[in-house]
Parts: sequence; structure tokens; C-alpha cells
Amino acid sequence: MKSCEHELLGNLRDLLLEQHKLLLDRERASYEKVNGPIPGPGPFLTLVLSDPHFAWLRQISTLIVEIDEATSPRSQAGQHAADALIAQTRELMKPRAQGNDFQHRYYQAVQDSPDIVILQCRLEQLLESSGIRSGMDQIDVDQIAEVNYPDEPPGTADVTFKDGSTRRYNGVQHPEIFATLNHWTPPTA
Repeated sequence: MKSCEHELLGNLRDLLLEQHKLLLDRERASYEKVNGPIPGPGPFLTLVLSDPHFAWLRQISTLIVEIDEATSPRSQAGQHAADALIAQTRELMKPRAQGNDFQHRYYQAVQDSPDIVILQCRLEQLLESSGIRSGMDQIDVDQIAEVNYPDEPPGTADVTFKDGSTRRYNGVQHPEIFATLNHWTPPTA
């Protein structure tokens, strides 16, 4: 593994760890609203490892461990392993309203928390600066069926795709997509 990939993986790991912490805090608060306070770090760790409420976050934990293993001094991981981990990060950290369970829950967290949005943007920037784009700032206009601009929240566009999925884009977070949507015209029948 080249030193630049090693550094990139280390930076990804650090951002994933920060994001994991924010998501854990969010899920803990949600859990405690329903079940009451968690009595301490030991019981909390047990819940994180075994309770279904926290199961979706284990994918980030696993990815962090895989990056740690690949970047350890004893690792024999090569370029292929680095590329695979970067691709795995790119795919996992895609918030999607209609995606898999992780992507849907992550999408909700991104919608609810400015701190989570900031870290998502930092992940995007890191992946983009390395020449790897995650798709957060790209849109396939040929797949758009409809675009609506709701009154609330202002500066957003709700996009319905031909496969029936929908996604809300914020003009501040996704200026390139917003510019594309502002020029999009429905296909003629």
C-alpha cells in the first residue's frame, strides 16, 4: 500500500470514528427516551454490541476495524485492499431515503443533525480530494421523473426518480445538484 493510500485510510478512519460517536450519541438518546437512562458505560457497551436498536451502527464499527487492520504496521495489505476499503467507505456512507437500512437511517441522521452533516461533508471532501467521488454531488438527470420545490424547508428540492425513489436535496449542501435541477426540464411525452 502506498503512503498516500495509507494516509487517506487513516484520515477516513478518523472521520468515521467521529461520525460513529455522533451517531451513537444520537441513538443512545433515542433509546433512552423509550427505555429510560442507561446506567453506565458497561451496560451501554453491552447494548451497542447486542441490542437491535444499535445494530445498524455495527457496519461503521466493522469498517473502522478493517481500516485499522489494513493500516497496522504488521499488515501486508496492498493496493487492492486499500481500493476496496475506500470503495466500501464510499458505498456505506451514502445517506439515501430509499436505500438499505443503514443508508435510510443514516439519511435520517443527516437530516436531523448539523454536526452529522458537517462530518458527512468532510467525508465527501476527503473522498473527492482523493479523486474518488461518492455520488453525493452527482445526479443522473436521465433518471429524474419529477422535481418539486416545497415551501418548507426553503432552498430544497424533492426529486422523484423513474424507479419511484425520492430524495430531498438542499441547495446549500448540494449546490452542483441544485444548479442542475434548476435547469432540468421534464421530458416531453
